[in-house]
Amino acid sequence: YSTVFFAKYALYFAIIGVLYWAWQRRRDVWHTALLFAPAAANRLVFTEIIRLFIYSPRPFIVNNFAPLVSDPQREWYTSFPSGHAIFLFSLATSVWFENKKAGAILFGIAALVGVGRVAAGVHWPTDIIGGAALGIAFSIPEINILKKLFPSRHHIR
Repeated sequence: YSTVFFAKYALYFAIIGVLYWAWQRRRDVWHTALLFAPAAANRLVFTEIIRLFIYSPRPFIVNNFAPLVSDPQREWYTSFPSGHAIFLFSLATSVWFENKKAGAILFGIAALVGVGRVAAGVHWPTDIIGGAALGIAFSIPEINILKKLFPSRHHIR
């Protein structure tokens, strides 16, 4: 059960947790949007661009088994990089720049999601490691750009 939870549902709990954390810190909607902007951009734009050039079939396709979690519309998608890993590690980077403890917790959750996705058979370890590295690497300059564009609205130091 824990594999399925981390592979499929923990992402949503992490998002809700970050929203609650931002609300508890009395952050406005704009600030919260800035926290999520790198993660959303990296998942929705950069992940899909990378997937146009790199095809890596998912483990359950290569090894011909039924994965523990499934999304029939996306089963043919290439597995590199992991969209879950890029999103969560990007979000963790944004949060870490604002609060080291909360960011560290989110990095831990992101790692558990990655392990769950591998254990469920929908990703290779390299998909998760690559997604994590790309999520962090893309987020740092994006956060710096956002800080310069919106200095009065961005609370990241």
